[in-house]
Amino acid sequence: MTLSNGKVHTKSESSSEPPPRAKWDRPVEFVLACLGYAVGLGNVWRFPYLCYRNGGGAFLIPFFLMLIFIGLPIFFLELFVGQYTGIGPLEAFKAVSPFFSGVGYCTLVVITIISIYYMIIVAWTLFYTIVSFAGQLGWESCDSDYNTDFCYSGKYDNVCRENNTGTLDDMRYYRRSCWTVADICIDTGFLPHTSDTCLNGSEPVNWYVNVTRILASEEYYNERVLGRGDATWENWGTIQWHLVGCLALCWLVAFFCVIKGVQSAGKVVYFTALFPYVMLTVLLIRGVTLEGAGDGIMFYLLPKWETLLDARVWGDAASQIFYSFGVACGSLVTLASYNNFYNNCHFDAVFVSFTNFFTSIYAGFAIFSVLGFQAHLMGVSVDVFQLQARGKGKTSRRSRESIKNSAYAPNNGRRELPITRRLLPNEHAKTDNDDKVYCLILSNMSARVECPLRSKPFDLKCENMDMNMILRWSDTNLVEHVAADGPGLAFVAYPEAILQMPVPQLWAILFFFMLFILGLGSQFAGIEAINTAIVDRWPKFRKRYWMVTAFTCTSCFILGLPMCFSGGVYLFTLLDWNTASWAVLLIGVAELGVMEIALSYGPLTSSRAVHNSRRRPRPELRQRGELDVLKKPDLLNLRVYRVNFTWATALSWSYGINRMMKNIAEMNMKLNKVMQWYWKSVWTVIVPLGSVGILIFVLSDWTPPSYEDYVFPPFADALGWLVGLSTVILFPVGIAWAWYHGYRGKELFQPTAAWGPADRSLVTPRSDSIMTVDTVHTGQYDNIGYIM
Repeated sequence: MTLSNGKVHTKSESSSEPPPRAKWDRPVEFVLACLGYAVGLGNVWRFPYLCYRNGGGAFLIPFFLMLIFIGLPIFFLELFVGQYTGIGPLEAFKAVSPFFSGVGYCTLVVITIISIYYMIIVAWTLFYTIVSFAGQLGWESCDSDYNTDFCYSGKYDNVCRENNTGTLDDMRYYRRSCWTVADICIDTGFLPHTSDTCLNGSEPVNWYVNVTRILASEEYYNERVLGRGDATWENWGTIQWHLVGCLALCWLVAFFCVIKGVQSAGKVVYFTALFPYVMLTVLLIRGVTLEGAGDGIMFYLLPKWETLLDARVWGDAASQIFYSFGVACGSLVTLASYNNFYNNCHFDAVFVSFTNFFTSIYAGFAIFSVLGFQAHLMGVSVDVFQLQARGKGKTSRRSRESIKNSAYAPNNGRRELPITRRLLPNEHAKTDNDDKVYCLILSNMSARVECPLRSKPFDLKCENMDMNMILRWSDTNLVEHVAADGPGLAFVAYPEAILQMPVPQLWAILFFFMLFILGLGSQFAGIEAINTAIVDRWPKFRKRYWMVTAFTCTSCFILGLPMCFSGGVYLFTLLDWNTASWAVLLIGVAELGVMEIALSYGPLTSSRAVHNSRRRPRPELRQRGELDVLKKPDLLNLRVYRVNFTWATALSWSYGINRMMKNIAEMNMKLNKVMQWYWKSVWTVIVPLGSVGILIFVLSDWTPPSYEDYVFPPFADALGWLVGLSTVILFPVGIAWAWYHGYRGKELFQPTAAWGPADRSLVTPRSDSIMTVDTVHTGQYDNIGYIM
């Protein structure tokens, strides 16, 4: 017999009870975990791209406003729900309103899917890291079987330019050998002029205007890393064992990091959250010392104030907030549920949000300083370098074979150039300038274009366009058509720039290892969210938490194997396209709906609570253990035969915006009047309306999924919609669950008995509670005083 927490337990009874929920050892561990979750790959490869595409420095204004009025409020809201209740998202949203019982399960589906495909990116970064440690950087060569005749290697180009003297005989790397600039001009239909220009009639133009160059790093990424080849949705290709091995190693590392939940992850985050900042600083210092870095930074931040009048800019800022903060996935609720009840999560939310904001800007400097250096070495402007390095500009193997065998031979007095998607503007954002781009590419006065993005050819007429004007326009205004983001920046543009640095192996190791740590750190919260859903539902597994972690990691690894095939990148694109966009926004709106509807109805009355207590017990009571008082003695061996005590006291904390402020104060977070006004206004008006507006914008701007030049077939698009719907279908299922368990009318929108503070000492009996006290004889003693 043992005595703990003022209760008497027999040996068998103590051994059968699940251990208490774990907690963070220190508040800083929670902050670092949130920081590692929020600051991820998107800060490095997505924000810089959005920033320069949407007006450079001017984009910081809408991004900051979206942070203040959308990102931070939802971020703090999820931390508040998790810390206040001390339970995971599945039970928390069920407790706050039975109507929204399915929201927690929706977040579980979303974070599971994201964890599966996000680890594929981490596996790519690990492969690059291993290759970098091996010493041979495969993306520097154009000598592999998969390389096309238009492969461009900066390393080989340096060899060609070693003896250049500023004449027409200067050499450049072109078509996998060294060509003089004069020969390149002639081959592309111009006349030789200088060492850097050709003549188009009497107008000098840059020698690279009509040159097709595919970076070796891009061909390496698509063919060596992904093994894409001829893969389609109908022909999935072969399994890429090197990706299987890297994926397995990633999940193994993640398993050991979170093997004991927050107790082990809390130690790992000291490294995974802080190390990327060290690497970013090292890369930034190196980048700004390179020639041409200033041009890259100016290209990144030069403000274009007129873009603030474009609705797309504001939509991109809002979508980046959701993308970067990782809200509406249940992970933040999970992390906060392991907090001490009196932790200042208000400060944590503000600190992490602003750190995330400044990290995005900081990463942009590190990235574009190096891209400016690479563009300088290639003798092109940053926008043209981005054109030749964009990850989305990739031709299929079938198209590449036609390019290999093509020659720019005259045809009836007109040159016909091979058309690839890398040289075409976005087919979903056609503008008047697009015709100029087409004419620029074709460099003729009339053409019939076989466009892979359209079902049939279309006629392009350029007779009325001044070609010299078009060429001048292309040098200054092509930026929005050639933006590179995502894998195109991380695995194509930046690796190519690294090759030009002294000791490129060192910088490759630092860069890709930083990406690996960033990606891995973002995974911890997702794994913990899945684990928490399991152990909250079946608390007995807390004793064997490592088995739950092993199950989660193994299952996600197996489900990720299809993305290790040649066509796996198509499935990866489909999941990302339909999960991390409109589905997350829908769930975010639902989360806000929980608060809005709950504050509209207020608390349940005591009489209603008494009436409900006479119904058959509901699941949340069994989950939180309130019914245990009917069968287990407490310190005074009292038996409570009415449960309206728990219902009445718990529901007294039911939502209302003023009650939310009171709940926050109970956790020792004192807010002044200004901050209270701010939170009330954003939670009740601005965030709900803003989130719905963002959702409408995303759906109105929706485009079918595609990968580079490959547009997915209709059945794949339908599969994508099914994936997206699978993340929200559990919402109506949750409503049906609530209806089946007897919730009707206003009860559907009111907090249940499971809602209440994690610190149960704050729950005090109401004066109108109905309760009796009976003596319960258990075992040898009827009073614990006899054993003292």
